[in-house]
Amino acid sequence: MSSETRMHVSIALSKIYEATFVKHKPSPMFAEECKSAITFHDDDPKSNVAPCYALTAVLQAVVDVGNQILEEGNILQTLMAMTRCQDRETQCAAAEAITHAASDTKRIKGIMTEAFGCLKALYGKNLPNPIRVRALVGLCKMGSMHGGAVNMRTLAEGATVNLAKKLRPFLVGEDTTLDIQRWAAEGLAYLTLDAEVKEYITADSAILKAVHRVCMEGGNAPVADDRVPCCWSMHSLSCGFLFINLAVVVVV
Repeated sequence: MSSETRMHVSIALSKIYEATFVKHKPSPMFAEECKSAITFHDDDPKSNVAPCYALTAVLQAVVDVGNQILEEGNILQTLMAMTRCQDRETQCAAAEAITHAASDTKRIKGIMTEAFGCLKALYGKNLPNPIRVRALVGLCKMGSMHGGAVNMRTLAEGATVNLAKKLRPFLVGEDTTLDIQRWAAEGLAYLTLDAEVKEYITADSAILKAVHRVCMEGGNAPVADDRVPCCWSMHSLSCGFLFINLAVVVVV
């Protein structure tokens, strides 16, 4: 077991999902097997940490299947209750699951309606940075729901730039870690769909250097495609997308 075990499991699940396609359509059996393996309990938030990690692994493998599970019963409400628990691991697990669920463009509006306040509360509290950065990245995903479309913004004007500024300490702070930087870089990757955020980042050399460092020091986290160097973790790929988004500003 290591910090990358869950990612190994997610990649395996992703490969199994692809292998079970029938006539170019996913087999319903895969989703049913995942649903039957993940059981949440209503009575004790701490007891839901393990199924929460399992749900996160499925969300990282196939976000659509993960969110099908999330829609079962009152699982989203259970995750929200976990964010209010005083146990730090429980809060962190719930924040991570909700943030991964927000990657689903088809369901993000409903998730935002339900869970935006919980993530905002987690970020605003005096909690360890691993919890706060996960909550903040979830807010970034929700805030960039419609990309850079001005007429479809979900947050007030200037809010996305403000979110980028809040991510900055997690990237360049003296007490930050590589894991926290990975999360912050992922949040920026979503925010750079906004032109104002692109301009803000390209003017900040410290952020650019930090993101580059995450790309180069991504560790040995695996990716689903063997042709991609193993140093490129999933968060490192987010850094790559971030630089692609920024290239538009640089070229112009």
